[in-house]
Amino acid sequence: MIFVKPIDISNIKKRHHLTQVIMCINAFIVHVSLLIVGYIASIYGNFHYQTGSILIIILLCSVIRINFYYVLPTVFLVVASQLYFTANILNESGVVLLEHVFIFPTIALLSCLSNARMESEIRKNFLKSILLEHKKKKLEIAKKELLQQLLSDPLTGLMNRRGFDQNFSKIWLNAIRNKYAISFLMIDIDLFKQCNGSQGHLIGDLSLKSIADILKYELKRPEDFVACLGGEEFAVVMPQTNNGSATLIAETIRKAIWEKKIFHPASKADHRLTISIGLATMIPEQKTSYDLIIDAADIALYKAKENGRNRLYNFLEST
Repeated sequence: MIFVKPIDISNIKKRHHLTQVIMCINAFIVHVSLLIVGYIASIYGNFHYQTGSILIIILLCSVIRINFYYVLPTVFLVVASQLYFTANILNESGVVLLEHVFIFPTIALLSCLSNARMESEIRKNFLKSILLEHKKKKLEIAKKELLQQLLSDPLTGLMNRRGFDQNFSKIWLNAIRNKYAISFLMIDIDLFKQCNGSQGHLIGDLSLKSIADILKYELKRPEDFVACLGGEEFAVVMPQTNNGSATLIAETIRKAIWEKKIFHPASKADHRLTISIGLATMIPEQKTSYDLIIDAADIALYKAKENGRNRLYNFLEST
């Protein structure tokens, strides 16, 4: 068994927070570096370096896309330090100071608004993707439930005839490819019509559910499956099971139903509900259908009823 270590969301959030803070600090350091360069350049009359920090604001807000929560205080520090530097360090006044007072806050405001809008769009798209994924999962679940309803018998919860045909055809083809044996049980409740006639359909339905529960319980392997073929008839498919093992399983099922002591007034066997089982085992050959093993088990079931019911008859005994 492979154990997958769960993802620590808190650590991811901490790393993300730290990354954002470091990037903002680096941006502010670059801004301070530009102020120093601007100060040196101003000595030689080159004042255009003073606007270099505009790029820092644009990069933070639009290109690097730092979260608005971190962008806002960083941009505020950039603008405040730029204006302080212009007014108090460079001692600029008049047109230059007026330009900085107008340009930097305006660009900062527009950039922050752009950042906020982009972040909002990202969040909306993220939520839309989550909702879409949730709807897809719900649709898949609904499809599976609908398919389950189409392939299941509503009374017993077992596979119905359609589900039986789909599953058995796949198992049969797989057995042909891999050349392994399949054992098949055809099960019929003895004198079930008389049970319904004497006790009513409600008691009959409860009896069918009890039989279905026993069949599901006695089949231990996940690859085995049981189906309700209609009325009082059930089928059990056991891939990769030889005749000897299938005989033991069939007898276990028959005895379990006998020991359940389901009341059947028309039964001559101690007024208990009983079953007859026809067993057939085959190794499927090329270009054959699973109808072969069904027909063989049906013949065996007829023999079981002919010989007194409440018994298992093996098709191999008649060949």
